Amino acid sequence: VLDTVTPNREVEVKAEKPTIDKKIDKDNDLKTDDLVDANNAAIGDIVTYVLQSNVPEMIGYDKYYFIMKDHMSKGLTFNDNSIVVTVGDKTLVKDTDYTLTKTVNEDGTTDLKIVFNNFIQYNTVDYLGKPVVVTYTADLNEDAVLFELANTNDVYLEYSNNPTVDYEGENEPDYEDKDKEKD
Repeated sequence: VLDTVTPNREVEVKAEKPTIDKKIDKDNDLKTDDLVDANNAAIGDIVTYVLQSNVPEMIGYDKYYFIMKDHMSKGLTFNDNSIVVTVGDKTLVKDTDYTLTKTVNEDGTTDLKIVFNNFIQYNTVDYLGKPVVVTYTADLNEDAVLFELANTNDVYLEYSNNPTVDYEGENEPDYEDKDKEKD
């Protein structure tokens, strides 16, 4: 029904799309007061990365797909045992609560894929809006770009955007059934 009496109305958005942010912990102490977008480091230095998102509203979903993908330049070497994943105040267990896949590409770059298993379990009042944080370290290696040029490290968030699709969480849905946020 078209409302011609009051055609100018404000529409309140019920839910915002999930976003992701990537920072560097400049002091490597995992405190949020020293997160920066870029830093200076020397070859051999350890760099701590912090990926941050929030638990989104998942109204209408029976399953929810939530994956962080990180692409590191060949000047960065991922430290396999450094990853810590939290949702709210809960520290997640690798291979139980999330799955980590690391791929070293032919060009020397590295891709990380963090799949949150059974993410729909966070669809509660206790978790809604709480931070989803992934921290890890990488060594600046001999392939690092020096001086003013950047050693890029991009992150993407893929998530459910259609409650009528049966997302498994471990398997990626067809591209048209998910949204992507890049930082």
